[in-house]
Amino acid sequence: MRVQRVLMPDGSESWTVLGPVGEPVGPVEAFLAHLQALDRSPTTLRTYATSLKLWLQFLDRLGVAVDEATVDHVSRFVAWLRSPADNVAVLDGGSGRCGPATVNRHLAALFTFYDYRARDRVVLATGWCRRSRWWRGGGSTGAATGRSCTT
Repeated sequence: MRVQRVLMPDGSESWTVLGPVGEPVGPVEAFLAHLQALDRSPTTLRTYATSLKLWLQFLDRLGVAVDEATVDHVSRFVAWLRSPADNVAVLDGGSGRCGPATVNRHLAALFTFYDYRARDRVVLATGWCRRSRWWRGGGSTGAATGRSCTT
């Protein structure tokens, strides 16, 4: 998987995530197109694309589809981001692959992606909508967000 810069017909810049054989990843492509339509900056698009690429790579290693992910997978993703990369030897006093601010940035992109999917009437197998409310501090009724969910 890789992130690729795309020049739009109007001359603006966007980003996309390409799968293993070079095809755009459908759910991510739709999400990034949505952000593009909302006039998000190219930097935001690139940041979200990079975060989602990492998420997809992580899920691919586990053999989990993007719509089959659970909160447990998110926890494991955070642990993976905090651990050193597989090809890196950490010296005494060294740190992992990503610091706290970077982990939070990746999580923000991830939850924004799943919020978009839930709002786009995609009912995820794991009831992600409820879990995203949990992450945002809402209770099981979603009172903190003011939204309802069918999962």
